[in-house]
Amino acid sequence: MNLVTALDGYWLVKERQMSQHTVRDYQLTFRRLVEFLPQDIAFCDITPEHLHQFLNLCKRRHKLSDKSLCNVWIALSSLWTWAEVQIGAPHVVRGRVPRPRFRRPPIEGYTEAEVKAMLYACDSAAKWTSTRRQVAQASRPSSLRDRALLITLLDTGLRASELCALTVRDYDAKTGRVGVKQGKGK
Repeated sequence: MNLVTALDGYWLVKERQMSQHTVRDYQLTFRRLVEFLPQDIAFCDITPEHLHQFLNLCKRRHKLSDKSLCNVWIALSSLWTWAEVQIGAPHVVRGRVPRPRFRRPPIEGYTEAEVKAMLYACDSAAKWTSTRRQVAQASRPSSLRDRALLITLLDTGLRASELCALTVRDYDAKTGRVGVKQGKGK
């Protein structure tokens, strides 16, 4: 069995269990792996050395960050975990190809001054100079809406996509709570 055939089986079982973002990310990783490996190599002949070389190539050629390189490793490990169970292939990732390490940057909250500046920016458009060389600034008709969106983002930690997916029905006026339908990881 070659890699492409194994991937067909993998996607048959796994695709419906993943978010569309994970599917897209894994598809890119697997496409790069297929392009990297010799076309005639059997799936069971892929070695940890091949995967080390592939990860090095991803780091060098595709200039992946340490976090993105870790995501590539996770996709590879997922494929070989599936293959171990479904087709009896040896797991050449686990214990043989170390997971790339990365440091999560600390999340720093906004200062009071930064929050005030963002809220102020909701009220007025950027200043400009008129043809008569007068500085002008217009108020924004969407000011209240923009302030509400900004405060919601700051108070909840919602992702922008989660905020955009909200509807009026997601807000419970009695409790003041907002229900998020499709957050990361559902």
